[in-house]
Amino acid sequence: MSIQDEIEAARRSGLLVPFSGLVPWAATPRVFLMSFRLAAQIAEGVAAGERSRSARWSALEADIAHFVEGGFVNWGLMK
Repeated sequence: MSIQDEIEAARRSGLLVPFSGLVPWAATPRVFLMSFRLAAQIAEGVAAGERSRSARWSALEADIAHFVEGGFVNWGLMK
């Protein structure tokens, strides 16, 4: 089985979920797949009541959206 087949199987089973952009009108020329667990952690972290924790998760979410929506990726975004 090829890597592409493995990725598609993981998507179908829900282990990998695509990140959709933060704004519905933005183009999404790139795909970012993440584990279901990471997606849940981002959602939980953004909604966290603690300001510093919420800011860190929101920054990660914004960086992923920047990549997915076709933004220029420089060394500052390489994590």
